[in-house]
Amino acid sequence: MQIINDLNILSNINILAKNDPKTLCEISEKSYDDKIREVASAMMNSRSKKILLLAGPSSAGKTTSSKKLRQYFNENGINCFTVSLDDFYLDSGNHPLAEDGTPDFESIRALDLPLLAETTEQLLTTGECDLPVFDFNTKKRIVNANHISMGSDDILIFEGLHALNPILINTLPPDAIYKMYVSVLSRVYDDNGNIIMGKRDLRFTRRLVRDFKHRNSSAETTYAIWKNVKSGEDKYLFPFEDTADIKVDSFHPCEACILRKEATDILNTLPENSIFADSCAKLKSNLSLFNDIETELLSDNSLLREFAG
Repeated sequence: MQIINDLNILSNINILAKNDPKTLCEISEKSYDDKIREVASAMMNSRSKKILLLAGPSSAGKTTSSKKLRQYFNENGINCFTVSLDDFYLDSGNHPLAEDGTPDFESIRALDLPLLAETTEQLLTTGECDLPVFDFNTKKRIVNANHISMGSDDILIFEGLHALNPILINTLPPDAIYKMYVSVLSRVYDDNGNIIMGKRDLRFTRRLVRDFKHRNSSAETTYAIWKNVKSGEDKYLFPFEDTADIKVDSFHPCEACILRKEATDILNTLPENSIFADSCAKLKSNLSLFNDIETELLSDNSLLREFAG
């Protein structure tokens, strides 16, 4: 069948979702994968760039982007290592406080900055270090969980919300870094140009499903922390996004179709008297406009697997 353009229009998405859902998934994945390959090529063509700073907001697809980049580098004979900034989170109870007195998990001060600086220095001077891993279930960090040893031609990826923050960048050699920003940069519109799913709506839906499945987080909990997530993005990420060397749109035209059913089931668990009931009802209403696509039609390494499983 003829491929439909403008796949950020609800009616066009639904036509393909109904008549050729596999093609819709393939188009979605190819557009994103092509951009990731562009980033890998840019770094490989500039051999002075040894450090990739990969930043993006919550549920942008940073983890999958990092994995795909590592795969492309490896295919070209280049070893690549990833340092997740999330693994440097302070243990629960040690975070800075937001203005309302609640823990501010989005602040760069929620990271163990001295340990991050020490680890970075070790990597750049000796090529070796022990990395921590943060357990999101126990909300505690496991120290010295992973050991990495880098060669002179290897590439290092720093991945996380704060990867473009000057506090981190100022500890690194400027000629060696390449800066990448990944996020949902597209919206879904109806035929009249009204927004059906905004960029944050799409990311929230991703996070809702992922955190319910993998982080033991209820719909109520995800909504409760989303305010601070948005505030943290506004304060600590968006002011630096235009400093990136390249921006990657992780929007997949098929994603609302893929996540619709599971997200709706999770939203239905929200208590009727919740303060988030109105937001929940609006999101459920908008998701109901999309045709379903079975998760099985996604490729095994699709970015959406990060959220849908």
